[in-house]
Amino acid sequence: MVLGTGGIGRAFKITSNSWEYTGDGLALAYEAGAALQDMEFVQFHPTGMIWPPSVCGLLVTEGVRGEGGVLRNKEGAGSCSMKFRHSM
Repeated sequence: MVLGTGGIGRAFKITSNSWEYTGDGLALAYEAGAALQDMEFVQFHPTGMIWPPSVCGLLVTEGVRGEGGVLRNKEGAGSCSMKFRHSM
């Protein structure tokens, strides 16, 4: 069975997901006895703003990269091809 409940994006501190994606549907299904699986598969957008705080969670459009913008990790290394991985 597939249950479409809207998502859990707001489980993350910094996210561009809408306010209602809190995981309530999954919690209700679990409490009702549903077996949840593949919970690690959460869609996210890798180019979200984190600084300054006033724009935290807003998306950086793909157009920025198309105009020459470079994504940088916390060490300052740049990668337009997203070759670096987050160390979750």
